[in-house]
Amino acid sequence: MWLQRFCIYAVYIVVLSLCVSTAEDPSPWRWSCEDKRCVKTRNDPQNKDPVLSLEACKMFCNDYGLLWPQPTGKTDLGNFLSKININNIDIKLMNEGRSADLVKEAGNRFKSLVSMAIPRGVSPKSTGKAVSVLLYNENPDVRGK
Repeated sequence: MWLQRFCIYAVYIVVLSLCVSTAEDPSPWRWSCEDKRCVKTRNDPQNKDPVLSLEACKMFCNDYGLLWPQPTGKTDLGNFLSKININNIDIKLMNEGRSADLVKEAGNRFKSLVSMAIPRGVSPKSTGKAVSVLLYNENPDVRGK
């Protein structure tokens, strides 16, 4: 169960890091959520509001955004996007046990997946927010075969 939640949040953070448009790559289009559907409209250059990509719009346009599989527990995606610094992702294991090495390896895999989301030849900027992922394993002494 904890691994499924971890994977859901991992995918969410990867998509989140790719969805925010910046002034460096202005888009002639913007997306907004209307009646739980993303609607494409022409971007007015005078408008100072952030320009959302289609993926960013989809993240907030329904209860579970782009999360798959759909969460079974309480989920709050918030209502804003932030750029993250992929070089400053910290995975913290909240409780130790026999399965701690598996959880740590899952954290390393998550960092690797985030790094692979950056296109080849592009150097990620060292700006953006730090991300801390807190992992709590309900059964830390249970380890699969």
